[in-house]
Amino acid sequence: MENTKPAVSGGLYEICVGVPDLGDAIIHWRAFGYRPGPTGSLAAAQAKTLYGVDSGLRSVRLLHQESDHGLIRLMQWDKPKGAGLNMAPLRTIGNRWTVHKSHDIMTAANHAEIWERQGKPIRRVGPLMNERVRGSDAAPNVPFGGPVTCLRELEMCVPLYQHVLMQRFNVHIPLYGQVNEESLLRTSQACHAGIFIDSGDMTIADIYEHGFGLQRTARYSIGYNPDSIGSVMFEMEPGDTLTITDYDDARAGPGSAQRSGRLRVFLLQTTHPQVDRRPDARPGNLGYSLYTYRVKDLDAMRAHLQSHGAHQMSAVATDEFGARACSFRAPDGYDWTFVEAG
Repeated sequence: MENTKPAVSGGLYEICVGVPDLGDAIIHWRAFGYRPGPTGSLAAAQAKTLYGVDSGLRSVRLLHQESDHGLIRLMQWDKPKGAGLNMAPLRTIGNRWTVHKSHDIMTAANHAEIWERQGKPIRRVGPLMNERVRGSDAAPNVPFGGPVTCLRELEMCVPLYQHVLMQRFNVHIPLYGQVNEESLLRTSQACHAGIFIDSGDMTIADIYEHGFGLQRTARYSIGYNPDSIGSVMFEMEPGDTLTITDYDDARAGPGSAQRSGRLRVFLLQTTHPQVDRRPDARPGNLGYSLYTYRVKDLDAMRAHLQSHGAHQMSAVATDEFGARACSFRAPDGYDWTFVEAG
């Protein structure tokens, strides 16, 4: 029987970033292969209705080649709420970050290191290597005896932007991000975006599968290992366990090809104190503060989400680009906006 439940359309649509200056932000994202697209604005009363922020707003949607997902929405608030996540460690509850495929990760590493040498604020980790690459069935590496199969990742978070770059060597996953070879850093659109939840188990994230209609394509856990990428990037400590769940759009599923546009949810089981920054990762703040999906029937989806624990649901309103939209908070405390596809 055909599934008639409401579901999002396509992969993760936009990563919304609060910025103090749209022009400066456009220059930054050009290095990653983005270009300015539609622009729009809302008066304070309209922004309060849709986003819960009593401030005028001007926005620009940044496009990346022909991609229909992994886009960037720059949001310049007349009265920002605060500095936002501001380079919070990845293991921070409420964090948001984007991962982009790269064909030249060392160029990005050079820029990040020079930025740091110039005394500018940055969290820089890597590039780190992992020989265990998802999507690869290659034989064990033989140093100096043949091509090496591996993954390298680079974390470079600056006050407004939480970037992670990845480069796979001798592993081809064609649907997982399209690199803009003409861009300064030779990077793709956002292949996936992360959230870091706080809960005793993963059931609090069930809304992404049963409410959003995403496909849960993987769930796995890793323990502390001082030599692993996961342990280093998430600053794991002995006794910690990190559980990762991948949610993909309806075109993906178990055993199918990996696609970009993925939502990746992280949960750390630990006895050590954790910091909760969810209020800093909501609309009105600077930095990464909102994710969006597109839907075909917004009214049906709105009612459906409420039955799966979504709350603080806004009325359906017109967003700054002229589309019907509504915003809400998921049970895990993350804010979302759904945009009706034209």
